[in-house]
Amino acid sequence: MQATLDVSVSPSSHLPTFDEAKPLGPGDEAFLRDVVAVLAKHNNLQRFGLCLLHEHFPLADDEIMLETHDTEERTFSLRATRVGDLGEDTKMTSWSLANMQAGFEIGDLAPLTGCKQDKCKSPVALTGCKQDKCKSPIVALTGCAHDKCKGPVALTGCKQDKCK
Repeated sequence: MQATLDVSVSPSSHLPTFDEAKPLGPGDEAFLRDVVAVLAKHNNLQRFGLCLLHEHFPLADDEIMLETHDTEERTFSLRATRVGDLGEDTKMTSWSLANMQAGFEIGDLAPLTGCKQDKCKSPVALTGCKQDKCKSPIVALTGCAHDKCKGPVALTGCKQDKCK
């Protein structure tokens, strides 16, 4: 069960830019040993890891970065997405711990990224666009501004396509 998202303040507002972010390096060994020990103690070494927190551009107060992937194409992408548009099938994948206080609860975590598996909910996908996650032998038949393939009309039923 997912924790309810409360991102009334943009979780990335405190993040450094990529250029400002200090990478992992010499002197971080003791920190890493402590993190590994805590993860091992709770049997979470295969569940959680580390990432360098940074931003490439500011997010609105109601946005997080959404991961999507295409296993056939072996691609992975991130895009800014309104929290209200995430849906029940979104799984949060990274959080900022910067403002955590003793006695916090899971709902206090500030999510930074979520992940949604690319799935087509339609029995027939009427697009063959490489950018569309619904695969079909038919040529691109979408005219949606959000679809990278420009066709005459929007004829796709894929949940991932922004044209309905």
